Amino acid sequence: MVYNLDRHEYSCEGTTVSQRCCRPNQRPAWMVDGSFMCFRKLEQKVPEWNKFLVDASNQLGTWSDQLGARLVGRWKSGCLISLSPDFDDTTIANDPNRINKFEFDAGYNFKCPMGAHIREVNPRGDLGRSTVNQFRIMRRGIPYGDEVDANPSGERGLLFVCYQGNISTGFQFIQQTWANQPGFIGNGAGLDAVMGQSNTEKTVDMKGLFPQDANRPLPLSGVNRFVVVRAGEYFFTPSMSALRGALSTVKGAHQGL
Repeated sequence: MVYNLDRHEYSCEGTTVSQRCCRPNQRPAWMVDGSFMCFRKLEQKVPEWNKFLVDASNQLGTWSDQLGARLVGRWKSGCLISLSPDFDDTTIANDPNRINKFEFDAGYNFKCPMGAHIREVNPRGDLGRSTVNQFRIMRRGIPYGDEVDANPSGERGLLFVCYQGNISTGFQFIQQTWANQPGFIGNGAGLDAVMGQSNTEKTVDMKGLFPQDANRPLPLSGVNRFVVVRAGEYFFTPSMSALRGALSTVKGAHQGL
């Protein structure tokens, strides 16, 4: 099975299919119930991020952990900033119902900034579930590298993988249309500080980071300084039924599936 990155096409046994336009009911047998997979190796500049939080929090009149939580949308424990805006609450973090089943107040920037990472990549009530669900992905991340305390100058980051029915309406859409757009969700939302990038703006103001004044802006670099893509690829992952059926006769396929 071969993927052509330039054409966004998959080829197998003489059949070529474009993942951009191929609807599930139009796919050949070997693609039925399969998923498109996106992989990224993301280096994370943790010491630089920590220094930025200290410097910027002094500028805003807040403290570094709170600023970090407002940029991400969660405290370090996983507690939602919208449920506990002033301090990290491990009681909330340990309750899976409270940290996973929630909505954002549409148009409201005080509890959770509109530009916070978790809001940019899954805006929930800001756009309505019926809209957001068209662009959903399933994702997981595996940390790599040493902890900062053990090796401050070492490389570290995240091995990110996500699955979707269509990459152009999944990972690519979330990155380009949501995370990279300064005005997404609302005016002054800014870029996603975790993964957003701008090809045109050197700096982009982000509002909502200072709890006592949601309109006070913080200038952020248009080029993300904290997360650097070191490797990436797109794949197609066939279903078990396809491996047992349509793909079982492909030359070199494992016959024991």
